[in-house]
Formats: sequence, structure tokens, C-alpha cells
Amino acid sequence: MDKMLYWRFQLYFILGAVSLSAPAQGLTCDWTSGVGRLDPYITSGSIKSLSVNSENECRAQCMQQTSFICASTNYRPDDGNCQLLAENTQTANISSSGSQWRYSVRPDCAGIWQPWTATKGYHLNSGVEKYNQISTSDLRDCMSFCLQDEDISYNCSSIVKSVSGDQCYIVNKRSDDTGVTPEVITAYQYFNLPLWYSGIYIYIYIYNE
Repeated sequence: MDKMLYWRFQLYFILGAVSLSAPAQGLTCDWTSGVGRLDPYITSGSIKSLSVNSENECRAQCMQQTSFICASTNYRPDDGNCQLLAENTQTANISSSGSQWRYSVRPDCAGIWQPWTATKGYHLNSGVEKYNQISTSDLRDCMSFCLQDEDISYNCSSIVKSVSGDQCYIVNKRSDDTGVTPEVITAYQYFNLPLWYSGIYIYIYIYNE
């Protein structure tokens, strides 16, 4: 064998949106919405802002995001301001002072689509291995690093992000795994990797003899 060409194809099966004209019984795919603005628990790097013409367009932009997993939106009808959030009501607060806004939480469609999951104010420390991989204040960057971990030698099952600092930990287990005990530490917040996310690696070897 004189030469080996090594091709690596990484296929990510990411179900971003499901459109059903006649949902099956028990399938909930409606956005939960209300008056007010969602304020992320992670104080920086949780929002992407853009201008749209309607609340439905804002929601559509959320579902079409590829740079991060969008979990909810804030929409202001007066000027078309649309905010796409990496957090939803699991961790974000509904601000009553933002009465000119409307928030919407992306539906999980009875398990067909699911966001990152978390219990607000909890940290993963006991029963896990943590790797301080990047220094970033942006929650989206921390999440993306977990999703794009093909070059690291361990499994990313969740992240721990400092609430106001720039620490991002990659964690090898989820909060609901056996032996893991989430702890109340308000300076840090864990997020479990969405269950529907998976990576499949295909290795193709071509030999020239």
C-alpha cells in the first residue's frame, strides 16, 4: 500500500423544525407566548438581534438558525425588533417591565424537537468530569463548542457556564445521569445537550496499491 487517502464525513442529524398540517393526537407543536420580554440568566452572549416584519417571521428565524440552537424569541411589534435566545423559560426570566414586547418559547413537539435543558441556578460538579475548554462570555459559543467537539477525545453531554464571567466547561455527563448530583450554585448554570442531537462519523479509506 503506497498511499492511503483518509476521508472523514461528519453527519449531524439535527431536526430543526417540523411542519405538520394535521398533527397527530397528543403532538404539541404550538409556541407558548405572552406579554413581556425574556431576560436570559446568562447575562451576556445569549441573544441575537435582527429586524423582521412580524412575530411569525421572528419565530421562523429562530427555527432556521444554524449557528446556535434557538430556544425562544422576543418580538417588539412597534419597530420589528426580533431577539433570538439560546435560553427559554427554564432559565430566563419573564420581565414584566417589557410590556411592549412579546415572548415566544419554541415548542418541543412532544419530543420531536427539544432544546438544551436546565434547572435554573444549578451547577454540575459531583460525579462528572469537567474540561475548561474555552474562555468566552458568550453562551452560544460555549454550546457550539460542545456540539462541534469532533477534535476532542471525550464525550460532551452538557456544559457549565459562568453566569456573568467567561468560564465554559465541557462536561461528560448529564444532570440526570446515574451518580450525578446537581448542586445549587447561582454563579454557574448547567445545560444538558439536547437528546435529539447525535453525530455520526463515516470513515472511508481509499487505497492505492
